[in-house]
Amino acid sequence: MVAQIAPLVMRAAPERPSLREMAKAAGVSVNNLRHYFKTREHLLEAVFEAMGVAGQPYVARALQFTELPVGEGLKTLMTELGAAWTPDKLGGLHRSGISEGLGSARLGPAYVEHLLEPTIAVVEQMLARWAERGEIEVGDLRVAAMSLISPLLLALLHQRGLGGDCSRPLDFEPFIEELVERWLAGYAR
Repeated sequence: MVAQIAPLVMRAAPERPSLREMAKAAGVSVNNLRHYFKTREHLLEAVFEAMGVAGQPYVARALQFTELPVGEGLKTLMTELGAAWTPDKLGGLHRSGISEGLGSARLGPAYVEHLLEPTIAVVEQMLARWAERGEIEVGDLRVAAMSLISPLLLALLHQRGLGGDCSRPLDFEPFIEELVERWLAGYAR
């Protein structure tokens, strides 16, 4: 049931689909949803959790990029994140998580736990592998991962979530090149 609702939630973002719309997507009644999930927020928590589980193959794929030299691996990661930033993939995940989670004591933490943190955590794992091989020197993996991924997430939200591509388009290839090069200037051995 939750798997049938997730695509609606992702495509609808930043709009917030109603419980009635989600019931229709799942092919059940609103009363049925209420029976199992009690509230819209509880249902969305389950959707975020399911989206996180569905993302595990992508996490495993990203970890394979550590077989490449650090610069090439990071550029590949960033390029793939950019390519996946569509309404029915990564972009929909984060847009729905942000639009539903901002201002919600329940959905904000659910988004962070199931969607945002796993994105950051995989970057931390990647950086740890390169650090173990001596390609980079990292003090705090979390800080290093967030300093790398945050500019990309902001650029993707700006361009593909908030319409910045209409007012001030950004060419992602040179953006990613410079982001990775500047980041490596601080962390490469």
